[in-house]
Amino acid sequence: MFRIQLTNLQKFKLKVVGRVKLENVRY
Repeated sequence: MFRIQLTNLQKFKLKVVGRVKLENVRY
């Protein structure tokens, strides 16, 4: 369970970071 939660958190963080990077590039 913990491993799955950690992987999900990592994926979510990667998505958030990716969106932030895209926004930074746009602006």
